[in-house]
Amino acid sequence: MSAPSAPSAPAAPPPYEEEQTKRNEAPQESAMYPDVNGSTHQGPFMPSNTAAVVYQILPTTPTVAICPVCKETITTRVKYSNGTFTYVMTFLCGLFFLCCCIPLCCRGFKDVNHFCPKCKAFIGMNRRI
Repeated sequence: MSAPSAPSAPAAPPPYEEEQTKRNEAPQESAMYPDVNGSTHQGPFMPSNTAAVVYQILPTTPTVAICPVCKETITTRVKYSNGTFTYVMTFLCGLFFLCCCIPLCCRGFKDVNHFCPKCKAFIGMNRRI
């Protein structure tokens, strides 16, 4: 009876330097991309018709602003929500004054979110912390 032969080990990969040299020698292909105006240019495609949305830090009361979605000049609609400051004050009031529900009921402890009354888009916020 003959002894079973062990499977041969796979060949080792080429050294890193050789692989890096091959990548550097490869021809660089650059593609042509259409522009917004219909002309073409070389290089990475960067759409030029995208808009960056920048949220504003607004006061605690309804204020006049320009909606980034519908582009209308509006007076914002405010909505109060519990935030970090609300919960920190709830803990401190409960710890020292034994009345932890006061910060949860008062608007002065809450964050203020501003919304567009026409398209309901988020405009900005005022955080207490």
